[in-house]
Amino acid sequence: PELPVLLVLAGHGGNSREFASVAADLEDRWRVVGVDARGSGGSDWLPADRGYSQQQWARDLVEVLQQTGMMPTAAIGVSLGGMLIMDLHEAGAIALERAVVVDVPPEFPQPTDPEAMAEQMATTQRLLGATYPDVDAITDAWREVRRPAWPDVDAEFLAHSAAAWTTKTDSGWRFACDVDGYMMRPPSEPPILDRWASWESLTSTTDTLVVRGALSEALVENTFVRMVVGERTTGLVVAEVGHCPPLELEPTRSTVTDWLT
Repeated sequence: PELPVLLVLAGHGGNSREFASVAADLEDRWRVVGVDARGSGGSDWLPADRGYSQQQWARDLVEVLQQTGMMPTAAIGVSLGGMLIMDLHEAGAIALERAVVVDVPPEFPQPTDPEAMAEQMATTQRLLGATYPDVDAITDAWREVRRPAWPDVDAEFLAHSAAAWTTKTDSGWRFACDVDGYMMRPPSEPPILDRWASWESLTSTTDTLVVRGALSEALVENTFVRMVVGERTTGLVVAEVGHCPPLELEPTRSTVTDWLT
């Protein structure tokens, strides 16, 4: 309890178990606190007639911080988690000294191939929404989901990553997220499409590391360059990886650890 709080926030469908290596690396320096968003990990899912929204996830986090009295002085946000860091800063709910934002821009580009993206999303929804008989089968499904972004990771890492995303039920193994709610139901509030003002406000007061996968179609190169222009920002581009470079693997792991030490 005497250590400063490092808040860790996962991307869509992810959960705080993804940050096990971060917690292990930084346990002497930080009290690492993960919050699972509604619809993922150990948190409740919304009823089938309601959609999720970025704004609701941000309001949830504000309530968690208020109810627990936590005052994080650093944060790591992966994809959606990075968006929520911007939103929490904009709302005045956090005052960070350091932040790590992983592969998420203040404004998303138009897809270069909308049909291919739609096909990939349909495949992802089918694979993440299924139930699997054993760990090997769900790991194989996770490999297919992540292949476009992580084309060349080893089997041991894939198994660890799949374990962080999954849970065992009476009927078999499934991914621990509300896949239909995230991917099939419309959001309950219009998404925030432009966070540049929030980004500039955050990086004017917070030392911020931006991590980008070199193959990412979410955080494209020109946006990444614009994000790291400020004096308090620095960037890391991870070669041969797409969206969300894994925190467990190098060079992301040592760079993030050094940034927060």
